[in-house]
Amino acid sequence: MTAEISDVGWGTFLYLAGVHAMGTIGVTQYLEEHLDELYREVKNRRFSLLVRCTYDPASRAVTGVDALTPVYRSEGVA
Repeated sequence: MTAEISDVGWGTFLYLAGVHAMGTIGVTQYLEEHLDELYREVKNRRFSLLVRCTYDPASRAVTGVDALTPVYRSEGVA
């Protein structure tokens, strides 16, 4: 297995950035699986989160995703 770390941020737009393409795909999967939890926690406020994904390099399939950090909220910033 190979691992990838990605940064997720949400403000008036959604910004996803993986170190490599697989990281961006992994963070997209994380959002698909945890969007309801994230919304309950941050609503429409800005946040940041580091996400790790594991994937199979041969098939380029994501095999797992998890948050590496708690959700960071930029308090006082809309």
